[in-house]
Amino acid sequence: MKVDAPIELRRTADGSENAERIQGICRNLSGTGMEILVNEEIAPGTELYSTMPSNNPSFPSFETRISVLRTHQHEDQYILGVEITEVAS
Repeated sequence: MKVDAPIELRRTADGSENAERIQGICRNLSGTGMEILVNEEIAPGTELYSTMPSNNPSFPSFETRISVLRTHQHEDQYILGVEITEVAS
């Protein structure tokens, strides 16, 4: 499903101020994965945590643990193909 929504990636599960944050755009979302556009290369095999804010106050943000399957450079950005390994409850 095409979504083109802002997403935040973190290398650690905690949302502390010390956690490295990577801003991106989730271009596509499926039941098992996402396609994410970011400004830095992230190696396949990297595990990340993601938060996609909800535009509706009735629904919580979509929070997941993901694993990078592939990285493809597109002009001056990178397209990540990721697998969703866990959805936060």
